Amino acid sequence: MVASQLNKETIHPIQYIYNCLDCDITKLGQSDVMSQYILRNITASGEKCSSVTGIYKLNPHTPDERPTGTRRLLYHGMFTGTLLSIIKRGLLNAPYGRSYGTRFGDGVYLSDNFSKSFELR
Repeated sequence: MVASQLNKETIHPIQYIYNCLDCDITKLGQSDVMSQYILRNITASGEKCSSVTGIYKLNPHTPDERPTGTRRLLYHGMFTGTLLSIIKRGLLNAPYGRSYGTRFGDGVYLSDNFSKSFELR
């Protein structure tokens, strides 16, 4: 964030941050198949979809080395302030001594139930 402010004379701070993320971010439309699937999943968990302001698809610029095959929709509850770090660096174990997000011990928590992830953030 500081670097984006230091370079604001040559590039807009939001564009600077976007470039640093090293991925393309596309907002999916409401009629998109994946958007509909996610919204149905959220509703099935008992949450209201009215709090969803957008669903985005991230396409990393570097090739994805993970194996392809069966994929599963999993949710991770987080604070808004951690989003940029997760996009850039992925989900990482928190540093020792952190006082939040360790209800079940150290680790990265994912759930197939949206409301459970929403509750744990």
